[in-house]
Amino acid sequence: MIILFLLNYNTFAKTMKDLPYHHLPDGTFRNPEGSPLRDPNFKWDMSKW
Repeated sequence: MIILFLLNYNTFAKTMKDLPYHHLPDGTFRNPEGSPLRDPNFKWDMSKW
């Protein structure tokens, strides 16, 4: 059981090392090309959610 956990954990760590395109080195994200831009004036209303 422990060996399976360690193998799975090692695979997960390797996957996180090769982060996808939208992850930046400083921990933030970027949108893929062609995605809509966010409106900075948009006010989110939690009561509608």
